[in-house]
Amino acid sequence: MTTDISLDGLMRIYQALATSPSGKVAIKLSTGEPGSNYLRTDLIGELVQSLEGTIVECNTAYGGSRANTAMHYQVAEDHGYTAIADVDIMDEEGSMTLPVAGGDNLTENYVGAHFANYDYYVVLSHFKGHAMAGFGGAIKNISIGIASSEGKSHIHSGGTGGSMWGGNQDAFLESMAEAGKSVVDYLDGNILYINVMNRLSVDCDCDGSPAEPDMHDIGILASYDPVALDQACVDLVYGAEDGQSLIDRIESRNGLHTLEQAEKIGLGTSYIAETEEKEAIRALEYAYENGINYADLATVDAKTFSYYGKAFSSVRKNLFYQVHFGADYESGSYGWTANVETVRRSVDAQLTALQTDYIDYGFIHCLDEEKDYSMIGTFTPGEAVGNCVYCNHCQPCPAGLNVGLINKYYDLAVAGDSMAAGHYGNLEKKASDCVACGHCDRRCPFHVKQTSIMEEIAAYFGK
Repeated sequence: MTTDISLDGLMRIYQALATSPSGKVAIKLSTGEPGSNYLRTDLIGELVQSLEGTIVECNTAYGGSRANTAMHYQVAEDHGYTAIADVDIMDEEGSMTLPVAGGDNLTENYVGAHFANYDYYVVLSHFKGHAMAGFGGAIKNISIGIASSEGKSHIHSGGTGGSMWGGNQDAFLESMAEAGKSVVDYLDGNILYINVMNRLSVDCDCDGSPAEPDMHDIGILASYDPVALDQACVDLVYGAEDGQSLIDRIESRNGLHTLEQAEKIGLGTSYIAETEEKEAIRALEYAYENGINYADLATVDAKTFSYYGKAFSSVRKNLFYQVHFGADYESGSYGWTANVETVRRSVDAQLTALQTDYIDYGFIHCLDEEKDYSMIGTFTPGEAVGNCVYCNHCQPCPAGLNVGLINKYYDLAVAGDSMAAGHYGNLEKKASDCVACGHCDRRCPFHVKQTSIMEEIAAYFGK
């Protein structure tokens, strides 16, 4: 991802995919209705021309300025697309049929008859809201976008052949995913996806009078996986402070169901654990190259650890790994356990797959009973033994002391912090209130003798 929404930013994102499309290249984009937020040529022109490809589109099924071929070519010219590449309205000579495998609604998908004329597809999508689908991104661009006018009606009706306006909403959303799957299956890997997150209106580029965006531009993202890409864009919208209007549009149309169906039928994946190894490693390397250096390694599948190992073994010292004590991957998939020996075997296996002999952070995973905490003491590194790290695993203190905070203020005071003594003085319970019961000594994973340290702290502060 880049936040640089410019021709340079777009070129860098494309180059990060490290691919060289061969044969006859199609650039699939939405030509957009006049007045819409379609992708402008000053942003995409350099990329399109570098690919030496053809801009491809299909006619609409709802009327408007792109409902017939002659009008559609005129819109493409008006929007500057014919000035940067040849343009092909792929259904000007009708449809061709693609089989749909594993669909719940569709058995066939009707795409523009010229679809098969191209060897590689670069899918360039403007991510935004949509009045019917909730949002439009890569999946919509390869389903509704590549469908002929006939095929668009078929998808909207959920495969029933009925009205494209009155069909079942979930069936429509599922049919988009299913149609997209037929396109991807046919191309057999000869496709990539780029989403541009600018002019984030709640309305699509098929709307000539879209609502003015009320959220900020976000960036450009790319992937070989349309589901992962659209999911990342959705996540960015949900994480934006000003994204509520678009979130409301997505949720009011149950738009996330498209992603659910797409993952179910194998169009792509939302999570790295379910991604092909080559793509997963490439994604991890790209993340690292762009400043990501912390990994919280709680995953649904054990193979994820090997992805990290292969991606980062040469730069391990620059990464921070958090491993979960109690997460069990002996079966190959996620489980959890409080058995110390099982945890040890699982952690050892994770370290082997990660191609490292140490972790940076340990997380106590799904351990609820007091007796379980003792297990982490078996993993304590030598240099941490005897040192309070303020973790409060010794809690609850029978006498009501906040053991971690008392130790923290003591260490700060000894280090020269002039305010630490005042903070210590404001504590309701102080080191002098310790009753030396030994509860904390027994529970400390770092084997700190807190009863003697409390005496030391009380003497230092005089209370």
